[in-house]
Amino acid sequence: MSEVLTTWALVLGVLLPPVIAVVQRPSWSNRLRSVVTVLICTAVGGMTAWLSGDLSLPGHSVEEILGAIAVVIVAAQTAHRNFWKTTGISDVIEQATSPASAARYDE
Repeated sequence: MSEVLTTWALVLGVLLPPVIAVVQRPSWSNRLRSVVTVLICTAVGGMTAWLSGDLSLPGHSVEEILGAIAVVIVAAQTAHRNFWKTTGISDVIEQATSPASAARYDE
């Protein structure tokens, strides 16, 4: 995986948790929240690999896409746990963009 692709995947992963917080709802189960997070990270990682132009070499497409997806997922989870959640920013965004009557439901 190229340095440019890795850097973009890392930066986007770190900045992705507030976007994920806009989509998620407090009333969703932890399982659904995890699935939505992985789907968003997969889309961002795939688009990052595609837009970086690293998919033009034959035989490298799958490795580049999977590598970018992995970097985005790890960066997003690490940034969420160590910054966005700790500071409360992601919770504030989630509450502000959710219906007022939504209550948290855990499975």
